[in-house]
Amino acid sequence: MADAIDEIVVRAVMRSGAAGAISPDVTVEEARAILSAVVAGYFPVPYHLAVAFATRLEPLSATVLTDRDRVILERLARGDTIRVIAQRLGCSQRHTRRHLRILWNKMGVSGRAQGLAAAARQGLLNP
Repeated sequence: MADAIDEIVVRAVMRSGAAGAISPDVTVEEARAILSAVVAGYFPVPYHLAVAFATRLEPLSATVLTDRDRVILERLARGDTIRVIAQRLGCSQRHTRRHLRILWNKMGVSGRAQGLAAAARQGLLNP
């Protein structure tokens, strides 16, 4: 029963856009490691919940992505560098990299290649 409640809570947290979830049962050391992962752009989820989600997460829909997400995906698909994308968006390269980490988390992927492949599979890129 606790796993089902945890899954419901973590799923709601993910949908709300939170950057992570920490169980009240973790040690201080575990909490530090989790917070470090969040700062690095990851969304740490306990293994048993990750396995439960793996087969049940809905595919990413275009409605989940912001206009800026779509622009960045399109520019990456065209082969633009972070520098070029940042200039196009009128922001810093650091901000663009941070936005990409958030986008990859939102898409459930770990980097550019996986993100672009997932976007192409799901029809999120213009032909």
